Amino acid sequence: MLYKTFGAEFSAILERNGYSCAGVGGKIKVPCNRISDIVRNRRGVTAETSFLLGRLFDVHAGYFIMRYTAYISLQDMQERFDAGLVTQAELSETQTALGLDQPSHLLYDQLNAPVECKSAA
Repeated sequence: MLYKTFGAEFSAILERNGYSCAGVGGKIKVPCNRISDIVRNRRGVTAETSFLLGRLFDVHAGYFIMRYTAYISLQDMQERFDAGLVTQAELSETQTALGLDQPSHLLYDQLNAPVECKSAA
């Protein structure tokens, strides 16, 4: 499944890995409303939050901020498409170039099994 917003994809990542917003907030020691605001698309991903989430999910520190930025770029392109400034082909090409034509690897691996998160030390 492909997602329209970063918040929707991030929510699916949390759910797939058995986390609530409060659970993630507690694990990475940030207020749970920061995580829930990201899920609700009320807040972007900062470098600090991306770093902390990267440690929790054992991915590159910039993974979440890069994914978030890709969604923002696609949203901008969608608005340009809606205004008649770009073609459907250009919109699709942008989605592919940003890597948003495929689900996050944190949602699916080759065996379609949940990705294991690092345990808290």
